[in-house]
Amino acid sequence: WEVADMMSAIVHTIDPNITSMYDTDGRETRHRRTSYRMTDRSHGYGQQLGFHALFLAAGRLLASFPVTDDYVWWHGNPWLEWLRQYLLTRDDGLWLSDGTEKTPLDTQVILLERAKKELAVTGDQGKILSLVGISGDRLGKELVVQGRWYSADNIRIEVSSALVSPEQAPQLARRLIHEDPMTAWLPVYRYSEEDHEHLLANKEGYAPWIVCPSSESLLDEYDPYGVSIANERPRLASTYSKLCKLTCDDPFGKEWHNNRGTLCLRVQVWGRNEGGHGGRLRFSCRRTVLKKILATHNKHLLVLINLERYEQQFQGESRYTHSVGVASISDSLDVSYFKGQVNHPHKSLY
Repeated sequence: WEVADMMSAIVHTIDPNITSMYDTDGRETRHRRTSYRMTDRSHGYGQQLGFHALFLAAGRLLASFPVTDDYVWWHGNPWLEWLRQYLLTRDDGLWLSDGTEKTPLDTQVILLERAKKELAVTGDQGKILSLVGISGDRLGKELVVQGRWYSADNIRIEVSSALVSPEQAPQLARRLIHEDPMTAWLPVYRYSEEDHEHLLANKEGYAPWIVCPSSESLLDEYDPYGVSIANERPRLASTYSKLCKLTCDDPFGKEWHNNRGTLCLRVQVWGRNEGGHGGRLRFSCRRTVLKKILATHNKHLLVLINLERYEQQFQGESRYTHSVGVASISDSLDVSYFKGQVNHPHKSLY
């Protein structure tokens, strides 16, 4: 109660007229369903004053008393552990918005086509391959090897890739297009090259070559100008980046250059955290880098392109449909295409 009284006094110093933590002072929230509940996304006026009072009270107590050595804080510094959850995600002072870019114009394509009775997700080979930088059977200047974004007509585009042996490439590509599109995947390193999570789920034959890290977002998670994945950009495993002498100078890992200063990898991140979709991401690799990796390690690359349409139904079950394609790229950068299911409706097992 002493801490509560201290916080109350601090709040009334800021605004002597406020009477309740739920006082909006005429500032209505957009999130009406949670207008009386304090969340990271939505603070009312009284809640915001209480939030500030929490830190001012903590500062006064810290100056006057030792930090309690509570059993919950069994390791580290309990004060810093508590404070850390209210600080920026990064330690260098940069916000997630500093690593978030504008929407690339070439991502705003249309992937729905008119079918007999209704619109359908395209199965056109040219359209699907163009999403990753392939025109016909020719690889462009760079290839998209990992990504997740949305088209202008709200089709989710999921791209992943893995290395395979030349002898197994056709067989593994055919196996991939016959998987359930809702759960089809290719292995990656989740945290580092030493992580072996990719070995689960019986994915023999596919070798990961991309590291996809994850981290916790803190104070700036709900900054409308930033996305959490700005701090979780994928990168090549060190075996391959060292082979091509790639280094990154920017703090967010946006661009990687070789020892001649040529841009070889770029990871674009855009969008917003809110709205259910989260941020968008596209990881592109220069063709010369890809060729060197494939030739040196005697591998082919399989690129899985999965298009997903979600139709929300207000009466009855919502519906998912998918179109899938796999591109197989040889060490000489020849492209073979394996057509998967087109506008395939997902059937839930439950």
